[in-house]
Amino acid sequence: MLQLAFKPFERKFTLLFAKDVQQAQQHIEYIKQNKAEIALVMASQSLHHDSSQLLPEIGRNYPNCRKILTCDPNQLQSLVVAINEGRLDHCFTYPLQAENTHSVIKNELTEFIISQSKIDWLPYGSVLDSQKIMRAHIEKRIHAYRSDFIRDYHSISDDELSEKVCAELDRFFTKHNKDNTIRYYSSSHLLTEEGSPNQYLWFILDGKVALYKQDEHGKRREVALHGKGGIIGGMSFVSGEQSFSTALTLSPTKVIKLSKTTFTKVMHSNSSLLPLFTNLLLRHFNRRLQGSIHTKLQLEHTFESLKAAQSQLVENEKMVVLGQLVAGVAHELNNPISAILRSSDTLIHEITRDTEYFNPSSKRLSKSVLQRALVSNPLPTAVLRQKSSAITHLVESKQQAKMVIMMGLESEIEKLSHDPQLSTILTELEHYYTAGTTLRSINVCSSRIADMVKSLKSYARSDEESIKKVDIHEGIEDTLVIFENRLKSIDVERNYHNIGPTLCQPNALQQVWTNLVSNALDAMGSDGKLIIHSRLIDDVIEVIVEDNGQGIDPLQLEHIFELNFTTKKQGDFGLGIGLSVCNQIIHQHQGSISVKSEIGKGTQMIVRLPFTP
Repeated sequence: MLQLAFKPFERKFTLLFAKDVQQAQQHIEYIKQNKAEIALVMASQSLHHDSSQLLPEIGRNYPNCRKILTCDPNQLQSLVVAINEGRLDHCFTYPLQAENTHSVIKNELTEFIISQSKIDWLPYGSVLDSQKIMRAHIEKRIHAYRSDFIRDYHSISDDELSEKVCAELDRFFTKHNKDNTIRYYSSSHLLTEEGSPNQYLWFILDGKVALYKQDEHGKRREVALHGKGGIIGGMSFVSGEQSFSTALTLSPTKVIKLSKTTFTKVMHSNSSLLPLFTNLLLRHFNRRLQGSIHTKLQLEHTFESLKAAQSQLVENEKMVVLGQLVAGVAHELNNPISAILRSSDTLIHEITRDTEYFNPSSKRLSKSVLQRALVSNPLPTAVLRQKSSAITHLVESKQQAKMVIMMGLESEIEKLSHDPQLSTILTELEHYYTAGTTLRSINVCSSRIADMVKSLKSYARSDEESIKKVDIHEGIEDTLVIFENRLKSIDVERNYHNIGPTLCQPNALQQVWTNLVSNALDAMGSDGKLIIHSRLIDDVIEVIVEDNGQGIDPLQLEHIFELNFTTKKQGDFGLGIGLSVCNQIIHQHQGSISVKSEIGKGTQMIVRLPFTP
């Protein structure tokens, strides 16, 4: 049974089983010779069989190793003492239960992986506790980057965070109060009016402000009360919608009144204020959402005794839609945030390299290479292959030829080829190119996140995004840039037809390409081939995202576009939202999306859109 319990983990770990202590010693010697780590040891102790004597030795040589012991029930007391003293991490008593054994092994292996600071944890999420690994990975990246934008504030309370923001804002505007941003109001001063436009963000430094809503009879009712650290007008300020409520001061109140222009100037002028203010604003929105949900739940409970069953179902449906909306945004934000973190890691490595010994020739070209990388799109595979073949005789390898084309140095290579340090020059310029493409990736990801946060309501009413004339290949290429790090081990083939610009909603389609590419990468794992076809057939644009992954079970194909349905295994991140959102977006474009898949051979996701020149 133990072998069955360990079976799911052999995708990421080497499993060794020993029948006795002698065979176990042989395994340990083999591990030492190969300079490997022992992640977990499970030993057996009984009246007739005792392999627990190995655990102290393994613990001394491999301090991060997780140690589990199985024993008879009458030995449990002594083992509990061993666990409390730190000599064991867990113990089982016979008979073993399969489900519990698998769960404990999964948890202990997760703890071991997180203790290994020099390895990439994320690939282990497919067999271990993916949520714990993801949280640990994000925390690790945050501390590693030492960034002023993404900071760990979850450990402090709302009041402490508000106090920090108050102090920073007060300190800043005491020195920069040319626009009379710091205001003092008496009681009953109107800040916002329900149903009216609002162009300001009000931050309370001292005093009390009440929020009121009118009911169906026109009577004003108090719905919230804010004190020091409170934010007034946040939703309407960010979204541009009319004020949700009326805000009145209840006492002499000191506030900071921020217009959009002032807000932008403050955030650009004071980098230490941006992460503080962003976290407080997000918490404010979160509390508003929690309060709204809590209020709706209370209303539903009251209506159970007052309304008919039909009214109750309507209210329940509203709550379901709200939950799906928030979950959908979280799902869409996950990919670009992860890409930003990975890209930042690459960028930090590239731009902090010691440039003291750079070749003079590479210094001359470095700026132009960097600038081209910031704005240029990757070339299709066929074009890259054709252009690189034409200059192969001027460089040392095909790889160098491809890099010359990608960096846009065709006009310089004839001259550079006579330089005896050509390889060194190209290697140094490649770092500028990598830095430029990484910066472009970060800009694309950041813009996507900003658009999604700013247009939260577009998930419920996506018709508000403006129609633009764009080349759909640009959106696909931007998506490939986002996944650049995950594509390093993937063979990407682009077969693009010459399609002119078409009218569409580019941000919405960007979500489609992101979901399709992400799903293809998940299906292939760390190795595979991704092919993207495009063609124009009778005024219909057809885009096919094809992978050679594991394929989809025929019984699941008819359900994959349903909300909350996912083909991903338990333990992998999958909410069952991505393809449902894709289906909705494509239908809003008067198009269609379909799938072809075969187990063991791969999957094709086929998107058809009307061509509107």
